[in-house]
Amino acid sequence: MILLLLFYSNRRTKLKPRAVSKFEVNFFQSNHEGVLIDFIQDNSKDSHGIIINPGGLTTVGFPLLDALIDSKKTSIEIHISDIHKREEFRRNSIFPNYCVSQISGMGISGYVTALDNICNLLNTEDTNGI
Repeated sequence: MILLLLFYSNRRTKLKPRAVSKFEVNFFQSNHEGVLIDFIQDNSKDSHGIIINPGGLTTVGFPLLDALIDSKKTSIEIHISDIHKREEFRRNSIFPNYCVSQISGMGISGYVTALDNICNLLNTEDTNGI
């Protein structure tokens, strides 16, 4: 299972990634950091990877980052907008040193890219016996 966590989302879309056939995707959204942390801690044991849009917690969500690190799961950080072209204070994410990649500025289609990327990574790890 892949956990797809959204700190904030008011959009609904049907994601159709190509590589997901082997994995179940569990979508979860909350506006509360503690609820996201609880979800990671309660579900990471049965999951293979995590895709996270930390939203407003991008620069300050250290407890959320700790939960990701403690999960020991392959993780990808995603942002709908390009945080590197926004205000200076939004550019310094605390997640890139832990996440295997950061997808930023691709809009909603970034979620499909993230799902494809994480499934390909997980399939490669599985093939290599990792």
